[in-house]
Amino acid sequence: MAVRPVIANNAGADLFISIHHNRSKDPNASGICANCYSASENGIRFDILFLKGFITGWDCSSRV
Repeated sequence: MAVRPVIANNAGADLFISIHHNRSKDPNASGICANCYSASENGIRFDILFLKGFITGWDCSSRV
């Protein structure tokens, strides 16, 4: 996984998105989460917008 952002940077990408589908043995666990590079203000902003849009568009909840 660590090589993917390097490839994106070398290609001149403006944004790197990694989408994961997690699971849990806990039947009460639900919701989605989004992770970003915390040193990037634009990454944090995108993360928040993406999460809000996903929650609204798919009628689901956030894990945080």
